[in-house]
Amino acid sequence: APCVNPSTRCTAFGTTGWRRCCLGGRMERFLWNEPLVAKVVHDTRRGIPCEDNMRPAIRKSLVSHFTAELERTLPQFHRTQAQKHEPPIWACQSVSTLVTFFILLQPHTRADRFSLELAWSENGEFPWEQIGRVNLGEPSGRERYPCWETNKEETWDLAPEATAAIKAQLDALSRGQYVPHADIDPPVEQVLPNIEPAVADAVKKLAERGLPFFRKVADHRGIVLPE
Repeated sequence: APCVNPSTRCTAFGTTGWRRCCLGGRMERFLWNEPLVAKVVHDTRRGIPCEDNMRPAIRKSLVSHFTAELERTLPQFHRTQAQKHEPPIWACQSVSTLVTFFILLQPHTRADRFSLELAWSENGEFPWEQIGRVNLGEPSGRERYPCWETNKEETWDLAPEATAAIKAQLDALSRGQYVPHADIDPPVEQVLPNIEPAVADAVKKLAERGLPFFRKVADHRGIVLPE
């Protein structure tokens, strides 16, 4: 089935009630007699291809500010040598080298926001396959912040006005109104000042809630998390 939003360049295909939509690349299930609205905003923003990422200038500033703030607040974590296609990752190894702790900065695709992931492993490698598994007894685990407590991830929105515009489009579509293509992305220069306070808040919360989570992982193994 083609994408139902004529103002996008997205294509979505599906069989037996499933559609792959480019909003996060997730598989979304629809009942075909429902208005196909909830996931339709894929990319009314700029009409860009599905594989496009956060705008480069915003991503560069985000990573730079996050690196500086994390090194200032949690100096035990150091940037790893990730592959070019991978998000930025910082690691901290326990004194016994039994466990490596990771913080992953996840810029969102086609959106000016970001989220964080926390992970650990006993082999020193980031546990890509372990998302959503936080059994402290497992040799590795990985979870979005702070899902281990709230079962709901937190995101930091760098362009709330764009988010509000998308919500307005969804509301209009849900009422059966036609929504023409419109460029709702704010200029990069308007987004950049929002990065520093968002990063400061994110790292502050990592220190307040992320470190206690890592300490639980360490305590479970009878080791000490480096300070």
